[in-house]
Amino acid sequence: MRDAISAHFQRVRAMCPLNATIARGAESCDDVEIGELGIGSQVVRSRDAAVESERQDFQIRAADYAPTGEATEPEVGDVITIEEAAVTRAYRVLVPTDGDRCFRFQDAAQTELRVHTKLMSET
Repeated sequence: MRDAISAHFQRVRAMCPLNATIARGAESCDDVEIGELGIGSQVVRSRDAAVESERQDFQIRAADYAPTGEATEPEVGDVITIEEAAVTRAYRVLVPTDGDRCFRFQDAAQTELRVHTKLMSET
């Protein structure tokens, strides 16, 4: 069963293969293979304005999440940067409004992560 789950997550990354840089403070790791999962938006309203922000979840092998050089769990504030087609998008890891952690394991063996982020910049 574990092999079937692992194969499924490899297919997710293969469908929309992206290479990313994962950074924590001044440390980072490059060329991390990730897959895009759910995308959504959140609207925050006040009396004077409404602000909409893009939310994106990423599928990442737990062993590849190594912004400090060693595999570690994602932390709020980590930055995932993707460059594709002359566009650079930077996403900040965060806790979703309906959650209690900035990531969750996708499988019982804890080999795959679903990391919750918010688009911070696009240039």
